[in-house]
Amino acid sequence: MLRRTARYFLMSTALGVFAAWAVAPGQAQAQAKKPFADILSFDHYVDSVSASPTLKGVPIKLFVRERIKDTVLKAGRQTTADGKAVLFVHGGTYPSVPDFDLPYQDYSWMAYLASEGFDVYSVDMTGYGKSSRPNMDDKCNLGPEHQAMIGQKPCPATFTTSLTTTESDWADVDAAVEFVRKQTGASKVNLVGWSGGGPRVGGYTALHGDKVARVVLFAPGYNRAGAETPPAEPTAKVPTMITNRAGAMERWDKAVKCENQYDPAIRDVIWRTNLQMDPVGAKWGEGVVRRPTMSSYGWNLKLAQKFKVPVLMVVGDLDGEVLPERVRDLYADVGSVSKVYVQAACGSHYIVYERGYKLLHEGSKSWFLNGTFNNSTGGMFEADAKGKISEYKRR
Repeated sequence: MLRRTARYFLMSTALGVFAAWAVAPGQAQAQAKKPFADILSFDHYVDSVSASPTLKGVPIKLFVRERIKDTVLKAGRQTTADGKAVLFVHGGTYPSVPDFDLPYQDYSWMAYLASEGFDVYSVDMTGYGKSSRPNMDDKCNLGPEHQAMIGQKPCPATFTTSLTTTESDWADVDAAVEFVRKQTGASKVNLVGWSGGGPRVGGYTALHGDKVARVVLFAPGYNRAGAETPPAEPTAKVPTMITNRAGAMERWDKAVKCENQYDPAIRDVIWRTNLQMDPVGAKWGEGVVRRPTMSSYGWNLKLAQKFKVPVLMVVGDLDGEVLPERVRDLYADVGSVSKVYVQAACGSHYIVYERGYKLLHEGSKSWFLNGTFNNSTGGMFEADAKGKISEYKRR
């Protein structure tokens, strides 16, 4: 059984989220103009036990961030009930806070939904962000290339296998879903998954659709011919991988094709927030983001066909990491009666940080509230660079 901690609030006061809430009179006007000034932030830790075969029985803590409007909190979380509880699940590189709660202008997807009355949560999977990172603090538990990246003298690994699996990720999602259900009283939770969060949310929903209301998948990883069962041997010989800033931004740069596709100032905030979520990695070399190695399997045609929950899928037409055709495969394969595909022009794998971010914000709001996108419960659409929606033209 998954265990949940009773230590829900880690803040110094019931509403203690940012010191900025207590502003001097001369600062009041400037503070009022900040976006999402009435959205509170709470950090929780959920107790669980790892479901990874290589960590069998190891106790873990999952970091869960919550954003909620002050008036909703005062009325009581139970007022959100069904349809208004949302859980975000991150991808394969960054944890949830830099992905979904970036403190830059009005880009926080979590805060946006909270401002619309939702009780919004995000979870860090095992090995990410502020969640447990078993065997990941030892620099020797990096591959040779990554040891060299941070100037580590070569040393043998002390843990010689992949850290997590697709199934252990699903167990982490379930622990977070159960926490949100208990917090809010909702029988079903809305889910959002980005990139590697696609298999996490998609597979989980296919297996536990009774706990899920609606789903938004942004650039979700998918391979309809993917393996159904775990590999005979773990896919890695070490538990930890790392990404430095240059490598992360190089991946993004490959898909920047449009003028003013993103605000350059956002990159410093993305990287700074990542290092804040990983104080250990911040001290390795010039600062890196750590993530676990994992064995991936199961999220394929057979499981996608069991996915029956209403789903909105969004992908950028410039995405070179999750190709739009893969997302169209998923759209064709899922068993949902209500499903929508949206392809965004001048959007890369990183639309959450680009000028098209409001498409994600507003599209998810409509989907979760009404089960519609562009007043439709199903179909294929495209959004031009200015956000104008039209029917998708097959190419």
